[in-house]
Amino acid sequence: MSKYIDFHDPHNRDTYVGRSADPAWSALFARLMRPEGRLVADLGCGGGIYTKAIAGMAPQLVVGVDSSHLSLESARSYCQGVDRVSFLLTDAEAVGAADDVFDGVVERALIHHLTTLYRNFREARRILKPAGLLWVQDRTVDDVLLPPSAEHIRGYYLAFDERLRATEIERRRREPDVTAALLEAGFRLVNSSKVCELRKVFREPGELYEEIVLRRGRSLLHALDDRRIRQLADYVVERIPRWPAVERDTWTVWIAEK
Repeated sequence: MSKYIDFHDPHNRDTYVGRSADPAWSALFARLMRPEGRLVADLGCGGGIYTKAIAGMAPQLVVGVDSSHLSLESARSYCQGVDRVSFLLTDAEAVGAADDVFDGVVERALIHHLTTLYRNFREARRILKPAGLLWVQDRTVDDVLLPPSAEHIRGYYLAFDERLRATEIERRRREPDVTAALLEAGFRLVNSSKVCELRKVFREPGELYEEIVLRRGRSLLHALDDRRIRQLADYVVERIPRWPAVERDTWTVWIAEK
């Protein structure tokens, strides 16, 4: 599905595990999506970070869906002992579930891995019940091009290497284009807004250096070889003005109704 990271490579199995959802994200999701007692599909669930968070909101069931069996192994391990969770190995553009099954569908950090949006959005609409809600969350071009800072660490990546900047611009969408694709797929747009989400607190330079070198949770960095990734880590760490560094991500969220 993605040409930037191979989710079927064992070396990348745990790249999207090891952290929890921001409590502010969980509060916003619970308020806008109302998952309590409902059936929810988490498409492109990766290591299950947000599947687990949604399970904590007392849904009827949350189904984590991913096309990588390695990612699902990590997700199952991460969600071990958590109630109201199951997993399904299939593609986000052809889920295979029956029509009109889910009350909510979640797509967080998924669409930048897709070549086109229409097939995925049509599939999400198909599996949603009438009046069911779709949550789409991703970074737009504007989101990733924010100036680099201790909060927007990704900005340093793009300042360091022009190829990374070009890759980000290529794979990210613009907000009006996502809105247009949702409407084309038959959704009614309910809300579109910016969300600032706490990613991680790095207490000292070594923690951030390791995060970058291991490319943990950062598919963009798979475009760099090992030598270049170490150069990037040095570059970024040298430019953080103070420690601890509190990294936050700016996202755009679309909520659409079937």
